[in-house]
Amino acid sequence: MALLCFVLLSGCCAIPGMGGGETNQTHLQEEVEIEIDPFSAHTGLAEAKEAVRTYASDAVLITVYGVAESGGKSVQWEYTFNSMQNRKSYTITIPGNSVRERPYSFMDALGEDWMDSTDASSQCHTPGEYSLEIAEGSPAWTVSFEGYACEASSASPR
Repeated sequence: MALLCFVLLSGCCAIPGMGGGETNQTHLQEEVEIEIDPFSAHTGLAEAKEAVRTYASDAVLITVYGVAESGGKSVQWEYTFNSMQNRKSYTITIPGNSVRERPYSFMDALGEDWMDSTDASSQCHTPGEYSLEIAEGSPAWTVSFEGYACEASSASPR
């Protein structure tokens, strides 16, 4: 599964006109296809942390979300951080570093030691929506696909 992005390039070229040095302008449009390879949730984390620091130096990671293939890799992950100082949450989408600001979410921080999405996939064996948050005091993935839900943590699959 690859994410395809289309970029519109607009250029202008002058074409000498008839009589008195007038010019006609022609706009060129070209589609450029950029293919993004799927990546694990841990792979995009450093970029998300760097992006959120612009908004909140005290931000802590509280959730990770992506629609992944059966190998636990996605072309896009969303990382949500809480800032107690700003009393806001920030969701950073990687790639692209887009930021959505939301009210503070009263959720526990995930910490640094959480299972990667590829490891969750090895427990759940399914593509679908991958969501990581604190469950029963520990980081745990919930993988949902067509009514099926699987929970994966470093302890054991449920």
